[in-house]
Amino acid sequence: MLERVSKSHGDLSVDFQLVIKPRQNPISYEQFERESSPHSIAVDGYVAGLTKKDTFTPRAAFDHHHANRLYTRNSAAQIWMEIRQGLIEVFRDEKGLCKFIAHVSNCDEDDSSSILLLREPHLVLRDTRRRLEKLIDLMDKIDTTCATYPMNLNDPDVQSVFWITDPYREASQSKVLEEGDVKTYQDVMDQVAARIKRYIAGTHRRQKADTRFDLLHQGEGWVMIHEKGKQARIGAISAGHKAIVSTRELANGHHSYVFTRISDNINYFSLPFFAEQLRQIDQYKHWGGGDTVIGSDKNNGSTIAPDQMIKIVEDLVLVSRRTLQEERKGTSKPKLVAVG
Repeated sequence: MLERVSKSHGDLSVDFQLVIKPRQNPISYEQFERESSPHSIAVDGYVAGLTKKDTFTPRAAFDHHHANRLYTRNSAAQIWMEIRQGLIEVFRDEKGLCKFIAHVSNCDEDDSSSILLLREPHLVLRDTRRRLEKLIDLMDKIDTTCATYPMNLNDPDVQSVFWITDPYREASQSKVLEEGDVKTYQDVMDQVAARIKRYIAGTHRRQKADTRFDLLHQGEGWVMIHEKGKQARIGAISAGHKAIVSTRELANGHHSYVFTRISDNINYFSLPFFAEQLRQIDQYKHWGGGDTVIGSDKNNGSTIAPDQMIKIVEDLVLVSRRTLQEERKGTSKPKLVAVG
């Protein structure tokens, strides 16, 4: 779908277009170059790999999934910084009009806030009270750490974020996003954007965290949970767990998995290695992510049942621990092979 909005905000005129391809697995930057027009910007996992920008075409892809996340801002925070540092000048067309063609495959908090910043960059440039900057910074910390960032759940700003992002959390839990309807995705992004603007204006609301989860398995240094509340992973982290596999059943009968660790300091829970192995085991090969979070195929989930996944993860953790022991001894590494 291609939506187009042209607006003027004082002396700043913006021609904004939005392309939504729900649940599309990440494509390469080279494919993005072939398939997109100049002035295109891929957001938050639409393109696989590190953030890239071509200031001559112009074209850009902002992402933080395929890197060390603790060293990388989320997509919205990157876009915030880019707008503050002159992105508009690079993306002006021959008539001097600021032109952005945004491409997304999801409608989560990062996508929604990124789209708002690109559609209405004057909010960034004229944030004199720094309310938006404060919000983007807090959402960045939560997103960058996969919601493992230590938070006071009674903090008014934290509860404001939970309220702002609730349209996405509600849609995700209801499974309506699995239908891949473009209008639904756009509606979620519009709702989140509207709530961000209410936060800027000071007319927003707050929402307490729903941190409920079912503990399905307690491993050595990791757990598998079923997310009941919208902030279930935050609940698991608050309970002291540092490495988490969360699962939920999809409408197609498969299972969606998200693996999270608080940082690469939890080195026995080696997610890049896990993703490599799971791509060999699973029927659906699109396992991917970064060093602190990985997930199963966006469209199909995984054919691996939770009981089987528990056994696979136990084996992967065992291999990782053995590898670390060999490295510390200075002997050769054992060969890392597919398990399960």
